[in-house]
Amino acid sequence: MPTQEHIQREVQNLVHLVNFDEVESQLHLASQVNQMMRLANQGRIRQTYDLAVSLIDAQKGTFSLLAAELGEPILLELVLELRDRGQPEEAIEEMKRWLERFPGHPVVSCALVDSFHSFSEEALSGVHGKEILNKVLEQHPRTLHAYLLVARRMVFINWLMRGQNLTQLVTHIWKGLRQMEWVIPPNRDNVRKTLSDLFMFSRFALNSRARRQRLDELVEQTSELLKPEERPLWTPEDYQWISAQWLPMVRRPTQREQEELLDSIDMQTVQDLLDDAEVYEQVKQWINKYRWHHVYRKLIPFERWAQRPLHGKFREQAILALSALSLQQPSRDVKLDDLLRYTEQWAELAPNDARPLVRKVILLIGKNDAAAALAVAEDALRLSPHGIEPPALVALILGANTQDIHKIFQSAQALQQAWRNLPLAQWIMHPHPAHVRETLRVLVGLTALIASRGGLRQEALRILDEGERLLGRNAPELQMARRRITGADEGW
Repeated sequence: MPTQEHIQREVQNLVHLVNFDEVESQLHLASQVNQMMRLANQGRIRQTYDLAVSLIDAQKGTFSLLAAELGEPILLELVLELRDRGQPEEAIEEMKRWLERFPGHPVVSCALVDSFHSFSEEALSGVHGKEILNKVLEQHPRTLHAYLLVARRMVFINWLMRGQNLTQLVTHIWKGLRQMEWVIPPNRDNVRKTLSDLFMFSRFALNSRARRQRLDELVEQTSELLKPEERPLWTPEDYQWISAQWLPMVRRPTQREQEELLDSIDMQTVQDLLDDAEVYEQVKQWINKYRWHHVYRKLIPFERWAQRPLHGKFREQAILALSALSLQQPSRDVKLDDLLRYTEQWAELAPNDARPLVRKVILLIGKNDAAAALAVAEDALRLSPHGIEPPALVALILGANTQDIHKIFQSAQALQQAWRNLPLAQWIMHPHPAHVRETLRVLVGLTALIASRGGLRQEALRILDEGERLLGRNAPELQMARRRITGADEGW
């Protein structure tokens, strides 16, 4: 059992960790992220991208991660805009600069390599497609479209990728097709085009008419839109470039390799992908219209989709719906128990994500179930020891309404962890300005309260004064703490 001396020492350590410069920094970063979102919604692509890059380069935890998440699709929009304005070189340079920040980034890497109309154009731009794609496949070995870009190059040049020729590579793609990851939205059109390309490369990899006929018979089992076409992928100038620069020494595939390729083609997976694309597109439309209950009813329970080819995308969509549903406020129409169920289902789909646990803690606090809330908060803290919200919530549950010396001691330790974590900026929930401000109010108010209980009343009042300057004099968390410290109120 800690003594009063132990508590005083912990409280002194806590007060020394209070950093209002960092509080101000977190508020500024939150406003920057919010501004980035507003610019994106206004269609101001260049300004959004520039702000995203500045946040990424700041290397500030969740703020930088969110900027990178938004920056990727914004970059692709910027690339299209630059090309439309007749600035393809600038578009390529922007993608190259992104890859300097994120080497091996699958989406941008594939977009960059796929943007060239010829090998000569690619080489003149200073882009090394082979190295870029190898980097992607080293870091993300299931990236379907990186493999297809490799296959496209192998059609014309004897580029051995990890010792594979074209036939071996296409066989590898077919064998792993159900587990492959998509860097483009797997909607109906993209899935059909991707499968069509895969069948086309399969035909290139077979060097006998009889085997190509067997392949065509397989394709006949599904939609005519998937029939492969031996369409030219490059211009005649490319063939001259290839001959001059690469000097290919084409090795004909063996009969065994060709038979293995034909045996690896699973038409059930092809049909499942086509079916999944229809589901993905429907669910995406619901998401765009915020019809979260439609998404929920379609994808939950998730066990029905766990073995499907697009299970990874379905998981992302289900998590998006569960997070949106769980973030509703309890009301006459929205039952608290339903919200708790959503957080539990969310946690099952994302066992390494602390967000559903943090949301569940907040709901349990609202339910006045302190014991259950503390248990979940400690789980969140173990899962995300550098996060801001988990230690703040542990401290709140333990120390807000108690004179128990042991709980005050534990609360002081949790608050120390929260203040140490603050510069890391690892926010668990989306750091919207309102959420950041509310969490910081709790952190400052509770720190002042615990400091007062540890005998540092003047320090506690100084912390409140500074907190009110930055976070608002009318903040209820700070007003409550002041009343508790001055003896005007006995409740948190």
